[in-house]
Amino acid sequence: MKPFVQDQNDYFIKHKILKEIFINIIQTLNIGDKLNTINEIKQKYNVSIGTIYKAFDDLEREGFIERHAGRGIFIKNKNPVAGKDTIRTNIKNNKVLIVHPKWVSKSLTYYLIEMQFVLTVNGYEYVLYFCDRDTVLDDILECSKGIKGLYAIIFHSPGQFDLTDQKIARLNTSGSKIIFIDTNYYIKPFKNIYLCGPDSFQQGYQLINYLIKMGHSNMAVITSQPNYACINTRINGMNSAIYKNKLTNIIFTFKRIKSYDKCQVCSYNNTVGIISIIKELQITALIYESVEDAIAGIRALKDNGLSVPEDVSLISIGHFTDTEYMVPRLTLVDIIDHDVIVNEVIHILNTPIIPDREIKIQSAVFQGESVKDIRFMHPA
Repeated sequence: MKPFVQDQNDYFIKHKILKEIFINIIQTLNIGDKLNTINEIKQKYNVSIGTIYKAFDDLEREGFIERHAGRGIFIKNKNPVAGKDTIRTNIKNNKVLIVHPKWVSKSLTYYLIEMQFVLTVNGYEYVLYFCDRDTVLDDILECSKGIKGLYAIIFHSPGQFDLTDQKIARLNTSGSKIIFIDTNYYIKPFKNIYLCGPDSFQQGYQLINYLIKMGHSNMAVITSQPNYACINTRINGMNSAIYKNKLTNIIFTFKRIKSYDKCQVCSYNNTVGIISIIKELQITALIYESVEDAIAGIRALKDNGLSVPEDVSLISIGHFTDTEYMVPRLTLVDIIDHDVIVNEVIHILNTPIIPDREIKIQSAVFQGESVKDIRFMHPA
């Protein structure tokens, strides 16, 4: 096959052509399907790896794909994501605006896919907007200025945006329903503001009690994620259960980061950093904030001569459906049914007046093979 253009250095032109090719290919596939490998694409289209990466950078930024190190490239969305320069022209009467941070995690991706499906089934048109943390409010207010009938703005976790009470008050005056997929961020009870999501305090409380029932009393909590309200609330739930059960050998690591992309590296390093403590205090269970962090922890343990669950049990906050594909043995604490959150959002959209501004959804433990029952090894 001949190159796209004669000038081999003109990868700016080639990457745009390659991008359009893959947008067309994506339309024939399903969300979650895996794309070809980089080498397969290089050979098939006779382009450089740099050109491929440039095209995929654009596709990822616009929300079409997501890349997972060691696993490949997967279809995330079949519709283009609106940018600031086009979003205003795309917002029409009664459209729903779904706002995502550009650093969107796998857990938020799951909600995004579900949200799109349920909104479509219920007859709502929607616009996707991947935004920068520091400009989200100004962008939205600018894009929706003068447009009547914008039905709702759905944020995924206010803690991931630079939203102060003053800024949220300005959002409230827009006349649209503002729905945050989070219940752990303190927001004044404005008329048009709703919180809907997992009860993170209950998650943390239930997680500790579950491990106690399995016979564990020496544990370590590996916290590598950014300083989000949901994580802090979950840790408060853990501390409440620890205090109630009078546990003493609980180790917390609080090395936080700013970028989600570095969470796995930080989690790996945090786990390696307490290997000696794990052995000295006979820590039998490690708790992680996400499936991805737990996977990094498994690698760190393996690299240092420890195995799961023979030496150390692992439990994580995360999505059972993701883990079925990634790590079948990982034990999780998560909400019972993710559709509950999306359906609650639809209920808010369909109901003129809802007295309860905060809807908390309970979680459950999804038993995997990674938490070892040690009650018979260490009798109470």
